[in-house]
Amino acid sequence: MAAYRVFNTLAVGTGATGSLDRAWGIMRNSSGAGVLYLEAKSGSLNNNVNAPYVTMSIGDIASGVPFPCYVRKVEVSAGTVYILA
Repeated sequence: MAAYRVFNTLAVGTGATGSLDRAWGIMRNSSGAGVLYLEAKSGSLNNNVNAPYVTMSIGDIASGVPFPCYVRKVEVSAGTVYILA
């Protein structure tokens, strides 16, 4: 298991949207669900160089384990998701 250093955390609850400056990952609780918006690599979405983000389901991430990623924002539909910075 890797050791992660967290300097700031933002808890985003059901029905809320959140983002955090210098975020490097997220962690969800056992019932976390919603949409995760990630920074897009230039040209990563069907060669669309102007794509601002990539989306991912929060339910696809293991609960209770930090998921390293470049987070733009989180929209939570159930449970709680923690943005880590």
